[in-house]
Amino acid sequence: MRFLVSGSVHGEKRLGFTLIELLVLIILLAIFIGLLLPAIIKVRETANRSKCQNNLKRMSVAVQSCADTYQEQIPPLLGYYPGRYDQSLSGVALFGTPHVFILPFMKQQNIYDEMMALIPTYGANAAYQYGKELKIGVKEFVCPADPTISYQSDPSFTSYAANGLLFGLSNVHMTSTDYPPTVLFDIGTGRAGGARFLPSAQTDGASNTVVWIEKLGRCNGTGSGGSGTTQWSSLSMTGVPPSFPAVGMYLSPPNSYFQIGVNQNTCATFADASTGHTGVILAGLSDGSVRMISRGTSATAYNLALIPNDGYPLGQDG
Repeated sequence: MRFLVSGSVHGEKRLGFTLIELLVLIILLAIFIGLLLPAIIKVRETANRSKCQNNLKRMSVAVQSCADTYQEQIPPLLGYYPGRYDQSLSGVALFGTPHVFILPFMKQQNIYDEMMALIPTYGANAAYQYGKELKIGVKEFVCPADPTISYQSDPSFTSYAANGLLFGLSNVHMTSTDYPPTVLFDIGTGRAGGARFLPSAQTDGASNTVVWIEKLGRCNGTGSGGSGTTQWSSLSMTGVPPSFPAVGMYLSPPNSYFQIGVNQNTCATFADASTGHTGVILAGLSDGSVRMISRGTSATAYNLALIPNDGYPLGQDG
């Protein structure tokens, strides 16, 4: 039996493949595709990681720009800016997270202005109300390796969490056996985000302090619905929902850790940082650099990187 692959004329020999030859060709193509697929996946992961690094760098630089503009004051973990968590600022300043306040420094002045325009109507809930009506999100707030959200379909979600120990208020408690230090986070004023200043808020140095770190937009391994989501504009003055985008305040050092290569279903602890990248999780540092934290990094080194004023070096695996 033969399969014709070309036309023929009278007196010419018919050309074609036998069935066995055709099967061999299909097998060879399958082997070739199988060998090529890992390379394609690796290229995609490299591209996603590069984009994610760029996002974190821009967000870290934006925090520095905030500080340069407002006499070294950085945005609050949750509060008014510039200024302190103060009812007297209601009606004249936005109330929100660091994600909200870096918008003008990330070429998103229009979103910021629209939030400001809602203050006379919604007061401290202006950012929250705008987030509910947002049609398309901020592309730089979503990592391409985050399989749980899209900036287009989940506009108020984010793949990056602020370091609550830098933007909020915390106290470092140390004993002779306390290494890394234990952080006592003041829930009352910490979430309110009293004024923090650079470099006083990071005495460990800009190259040793995490500002942003990856955190999947959805992490439902131990919860469902709103309890397992990270949203940068979902906040209100009367209460802080579980969706608050911060790390270092739910599981404070020395108990914080991170999850690598997870998705919405395998992400076990919403309070911890998490990423869809393989092998590493990315963190933006205060000096604008981005560090890859590998799976083998110790919990001690990671926790020290979150604390901006503990006085300890990160260590060899930090």
